[in-house]
Amino acid sequence: MPSAAKRDFEILEGRQQGAETGLNFLDFDDVSLSSLYARGTVLFREGQDPRGVFLVRAGSVKLSVSSAQGKVVVLRVAQPGDWVGLSSALKNHSHESSAETVSHSRLTFLSLSAFTAAMAQSSDFNQSVMAALNHDLSETIALIRMVLLSKSAEEKLARLLLKWCDDYGVQTPDGIRIEHTFTQYQIAEMISVSRETVTRLLSDFNRRGIIRLEPDSLFISSGNLLSALVSRKEGV
Repeated sequence: MPSAAKRDFEILEGRQQGAETGLNFLDFDDVSLSSLYARGTVLFREGQDPRGVFLVRAGSVKLSVSSAQGKVVVLRVAQPGDWVGLSSALKNHSHESSAETVSHSRLTFLSLSAFTAAMAQSSDFNQSVMAALNHDLSETIALIRMVLLSKSAEEKLARLLLKWCDDYGVQTPDGIRIEHTFTQYQIAEMISVSRETVTRLLSDFNRRGIIRLEPDSLFISSGNLLSALVSRKEGV
C-alpha cells in the first residue's frame, strides 16, 4: 500500500496531466509551481517564515539544524513523494530547520494560501498530511537513534549504509548497489562526524572488502560483515 506522501505525489501528477482526482477543488496549474532546482539550492533556512510547502518529485532534499558554532546535523533526507516544510506551514510558524537540495531536483511548490485552502476543504488531504508528518517524525527519530545510540563512528556509518540498503539498494551479482549523490561532507553531517573520519572509514571498509566504491554509487560487497559491525557493538 503506498504511503500517504506517495498518494499525494500521484494526486499531483494526475492533476498536472488533467486526470480526475480527489483534490478537484484545487487547480494545481494555477496555485503550484513545478521547477528544477540545482544541487545545493537552499529552499528555506531556520528562522525564516514559511512561504508554502514543497513536494519532492525527483532528487532529494536534506533537512538540517545548525549551531551558532556552525555545526550541522541532518535530521532527514526527503525523497521523491515526500513533502518539505509541512510542520511550519501547519503552524504558520518560522522554520525550525533548513532545507537544501542534495542533488538536481524537481520540486512542486504549493503556496501557503493554497495549502491552507487544501487543508480546509479536503479531509482526505488532511489525513494524508498527518500521515506524512508521522512518516517524517519516524525518519527523524531513526536518524537520531543512529547518531546518539551508536558507540563509535564506525557503527554510525555501518548503520547508515544498512539503512541505505533498505531504502535504495538494488541486489546485483556483485552485491547490493546503492546509487547516491551524497558527498563525504554530507555523509559526515548525517552521522555527526568529521569529513576526514568518513574518508578514513570508507577507505577502511573498502580495504576490508565490505564495500566497493564507484564514482556515483557504492556496492555493499558483504552485508554480513556490515551487519556484524553493528551486532558486535551491541554485544550480540
